[in-house]
Amino acid sequence: MRGFRGTVYCNWRTSLTAARNLLPSSAPRRTQGSAKRFLAQMEVVAALIYRGDLLLVCQRSENGSFPLKWEFPGGKVEKGEQHLTALRRELREELGIEVQAATEFLRHKHCYPNGAEVELLFYRVVDYSGAVVNRVFRQILWVEIQRLNELDFLDGDLPLIEKLTRR
Repeated sequence: MRGFRGTVYCNWRTSLTAARNLLPSSAPRRTQGSAKRFLAQMEVVAALIYRGDLLLVCQRSENGSFPLKWEFPGGKVEKGEQHLTALRRELREELGIEVQAATEFLRHKHCYPNGAEVELLFYRVVDYSGAVVNRVFRQILWVEIQRLNELDFLDGDLPLIEKLTRR
């Protein structure tokens, strides 16, 4: 559902706001502080790393959250951290590479069923040094763009998959 100025809202959030607006003004309302417990927001950076016509994708381990789902390498932006700094840190930790240059490709918000709202920032890595080594994933693959739909990706990555495969 879209709100004003293109803001994307979670369905549960919109429903909660609508229900709150139906209450009489004398009804008790949740305070700003308690609302934060229900609204987990985070920023995540992810990389599009190409080798010719192939794109690097990574499969999560069976032990973590969203087990065995496919994703693009990257991770959470720490408080006060710049997006490119976070991307460089994550790719160093996960793949052992040093990003030299990257450009933002797509940005969108996704709401997971558990209430987590994630702003995803996808960067095309233009230049990096070092050899890609799998340090944390169950497996990594170099795949053709048109075959991305064959993999079970995280829901938050699906708008990117759609954009890439439309070309």
